[in-house]
Amino acid sequence: MGALFLLVSIFQGITLLVESSSICYDNPAIQYLEANNPDLAQTLPETCEWATGFKVNIASVILWILAGVCALVFPPPLVNHEHTHQEQTVTYTQNAIDGTVQENHITVIKGTPVKNSES
Repeated sequence: MGALFLLVSIFQGITLLVESSSICYDNPAIQYLEANNPDLAQTLPETCEWATGFKVNIASVILWILAGVCALVFPPPLVNHEHTHQEQTVTYTQNAIDGTVQENHITVIKGTPVKNSES
């Protein structure tokens, strides 16, 4: 997992190179827009500017690197899959007069019977 996190950080870091690419300088789409609609083209900046998304992208690259390093350095957590055996006995008592059923619990926790509070 740590290696995959580091690989993701590299791929996401590559997206930061867009600022020094032709998308920001001499963009053909902007040149087309300048030729066909100069009023709209004047509303756009001439070069790329850092916005919130670019700053969050930088933070995410740092966090991916941190996650990858932590996954490689720290050992995985130990998980105990063993469960202690617990049983519960339930008895039902039917009233002979009106036929209602009453549930009587005898709870057993870790092998020790616990007296029912209703008894």
